[in-house]
Amino acid sequence: EFWVGGITGALSCAIAPSGFLSPVSTNLVFYASIDGKANEYVWTSSEGESITNRPFVEHYCTSSVYTLTLTALNNDTNTSATSTVYIAQINYVMIESTNPVWPYVAWSTAATNIQDAVNAWTDSGGKVLVTNGVYATGGTVTPGFSLTNRIVVTNATTVESVTGPAATIIVGQGPLGDSAVRCAYLANGAILSGFTLSNGFTRWSGFGADEQGGGALCDSWSVVSNSTLCGNSARYGGGIFGGILYDCTLSSNSAILGGGAGWSTLHNCTLTRNSGGDYGGGADACTLYNCTLTSNSAYGGGGTFQSTLYNCALSDNSAYGGGGALDGTLYNCTLRDNSAYDGGGAADAALYNCMLTGNSASNQAGGTAGGSLNNCTLTSNSASGYGGGATYGTLYNCIVYYNTSPTGTNYEGSTFEYSCTTPSPGGTGNITNEPGFVDYAATNLHLSSSSMCINAG
Repeated sequence: EFWVGGITGALSCAIAPSGFLSPVSTNLVFYASIDGKANEYVWTSSEGESITNRPFVEHYCTSSVYTLTLTALNNDTNTSATSTVYIAQINYVMIESTNPVWPYVAWSTAATNIQDAVNAWTDSGGKVLVTNGVYATGGTVTPGFSLTNRIVVTNATTVESVTGPAATIIVGQGPLGDSAVRCAYLANGAILSGFTLSNGFTRWSGFGADEQGGGALCDSWSVVSNSTLCGNSARYGGGIFGGILYDCTLSSNSAILGGGAGWSTLHNCTLTRNSGGDYGGGADACTLYNCTLTSNSAYGGGGTFQSTLYNCALSDNSAYGGGGALDGTLYNCTLRDNSAYDGGGAADAALYNCMLTGNSASNQAGGTAGGSLNNCTLTSNSASGYGGGATYGTLYNCIVYYNTSPTGTNYEGSTFEYSCTTPSPGGTGNITNEPGFVDYAATNLHLSSSSMCINAG
């Protein structure tokens, strides 16, 4: 506040905000806090700019250290305050740093832990660059909850390793329970790239977020990329819960639901040897694009449970029901060599343009149990009880051939239209001719030019 006229008396002033780190190309607004009566206040920047009696607004385009001085005046006194503004695109973390100096904007003054560098960013858009090391100490509580995390990032800051996940490792703490430590919590568009997240755990009971994501817990628009999540455990989402993943490997994680991932979106990821105590050994309630799921296990949905998959490969997954997938929807996927008691490849799922081969069931439905199939091929699947290919499903424009079982070699209790199988299932447009694969023995399951299945659907 400033006053007009012959004003006298003591003055003091301060700048808000003061002394902070902000990324390049951010609009910053500074306000004057004046104690006493001033008839004028003046801003002077280290770049030579001067303005009077209004907030100071600056758009810093270059990484540097800037100063801003506020001077408040009246008729018999003046007082000043100075703020240092650190503008940078990157700050640094090196576990062996011997001279950590806030805000860590050079390797020579790097922070020794990731959280200190993250906390230096008051605005979104900065980057924390982390060099090699095992980061296994420190802890910050999840906002609004009680579980401790090795790192918490709550704005759109990018935390990135220098050399990748093999050499840059964030380690949590087990076992499951009140003393557990999760590896990372990300919110509001934060990005974590190039790390291994290992040995992260959650609480076993309490509020939801404290039980989710042993390796990482993310909101729906935060990102983990080029990272390995291994050996983590949670009640829900052993490796990760939420978030968007690119080019990650999730291995040997465990949870009741979603051993590898829960409620996440995954692109080009590999999920292997994860376990879900109940459902979704690899993934639960996730959307997966171009992912590979191998050797995951659960009671239901060894590979996935209630998930949507595009162009994914599921192999060697196992479950009591739905070795590859239980429930959910799969587009253009390959399910190979999965196993279950019922539904070796899939159970109660909707499949479009999928290939199911070499899957097995110790009871029924080597290929699929229930569900609906459109434009799918089921071959070389087996069941020890009945329905080598499919049981109790609806199949449209499908090939179900060369499957094996003591009863119902190719199918049992299923409805077919415009499909190729034997014996004849009745219905509309079905044929019993051999499908005419290019080379069935060599697993070339493309149709030869003479196939009776071409243009028959």
